[in-house]
Amino acid sequence: MPTDSSKYYHGRPASMDELVELIRDRLWREGKSVRYWLKKIREYRDMAWDAEREGDKEFAYVYAFRAAVLIFDKMPKLEDFRELVDIHRKSNLAEHGRQLIELVNRLTPQLRQEYDEWIQEERLKVEAVGAAPTSL
Repeated sequence: MPTDSSKYYHGRPASMDELVELIRDRLWREGKSVRYWLKKIREYRDMAWDAEREGDKEFAYVYAFRAAVLIFDKMPKLEDFRELVDIHRKSNLAEHGRQLIELVNRLTPQLRQEYDEWIQEERLKVEAVGAAPTSL
């Protein structure tokens, strides 16, 4: 059954395309320090896990995906990442990233199903209105 708790789309489940747009929205800012991005990763990770515990799949998905993108794609490209982050911290980041990817992979089919069910319900409503007898 689709959820009515979407924080983003006013009572309807978000599509995967809509969630991707939320993930991309202001994800990366040039010129920020490694320390800034480590703090952001921690913030996004914590928000994802909190949202998952509270049953907010969309919020959990968006913030888990954001944190994972920062860990695996953005951070390694920073010039001072290799110098400022020790091997132990990199290992911890990779483990957190793996857990976040697992969360994203677990939520993806659920979110798709909720959206597909909502679409089907809306189609049935439209068909019911179209099939209703009209009296003149």
